[in-house]
This record gives sequence, C-alpha cells and structure tokens, in this order.
Amino acid sequence: PAAAAEWAQQPGKSGMEAQAAAALLSWKSGGDLQQLQASLLALPPGDAVRKEVLLDYLDLSAATGKGDAATAYEGLPQELKADGWSATMQQLTFGDPQQAVDWLTAHAGEPGTNYNSIGRLVRDLAKDDPAAAAAWVARLPEVQGGSNFHPAALAFSEWRRKDAGAAIAWQTAQPANLGWANELRAQYLPPQ
Repeated sequence: PAAAAEWAQQPGKSGMEAQAAAALLSWKSGGDLQQLQASLLALPPGDAVRKEVLLDYLDLSAATGKGDAATAYEGLPQELKADGWSATMQQLTFGDPQQAVDWLTAHAGEPGTNYNSIGRLVRDLAKDDPAAAAAWVARLPEVQGGSNFHPAALAFSEWRRKDAGAAIAWQTAQPANLGWANELRAQYLPPQ
C-alpha cells in the first residue's frame, strides 16, 4: 500500500494510469475532504492525476452533504482553482444545465478557464434555441493559450445546420474586434 500511494503521487501519468492513481488517492482519504485536499495540493498544477482527483473531490463533497460542485469550487484553495475550473464545469454540465450556464457566466475568464470542457452544454443549448445560445456564448470572454477555442463557434455551427441564413446574418453582425468572429468570417463567408 505504501508503494502504491507513493506511485499515485508521482506526476506524469495519463489516461488510465491517472484514473487509477486518483482512485487510490480518493480511497486512501477514507472519505475525508481535508485529507483528499492535502493529496491534491501535493500534486503539481496541471497534472492529470490532480485533475482526476478533483472530480472525485467534487463528488465526495456532494455525497457528504458539503455542497455541489459549484459550492465545492468556491471552497477550494486558490492554488487548486485553475485545475478545478474544468472539473467543476464538467460536473455541472452533467447535472443542471441552467446552473452550468449561470456558473460559467460568472466564472468565464478566471484562471483555468477551458472552453473545451463546455462543448456538450453549448451544443445542447443550441439544439433547443440556437439564437439564444449564440447570444449567450458571444458574451463570454476570449481566452488565450492552449487549444482553447471560443464556444461561439459551436453555437454558430449548430445554428447553421438549422438556419444557415440567420446564423450567417448573426455572425456577420458581430464586431470586427472579436477574434472568434473573424475566424468564423474567414471560414464561412466568401472573400470580398
């Protein structure tokens, strides 16, 4: 057990190894949020195991009556919030879509913002009301770095399938200083 715990704390794992290490660390905590948080803080920022343990932390918080993912995120130490952003968004997306929208609106642009984790939410909203979904995501700030894209591209794509004319008219009306709008213009509008 000691060697397994030591292995679980070592960085550099991916995929199933990270999930196995997270399961071990979560089990080792014995359902104690403080102990699980200590394990999280011992892992380096951005580590795959840390991200997996954060999902377990959010689940444990809900299971022990300490609060849902949004509440647990607010209680995280600052040094865990960047990694906790995507885990929180993932948990909220699989729960209450309106809560996910509200949380994302309030926390977009914070450290750790990763729009890659909201694809399912945006697509689901755009299926029901593409114009409203596009209007909402267009207000989210652009995030630099990594493989971040702006979710307006997803809303636009869903809308374009339903009503290409309306989607293109909306996209054309977006301000020229928005990087995501310019990317969509370059991709979908004929050169002028």
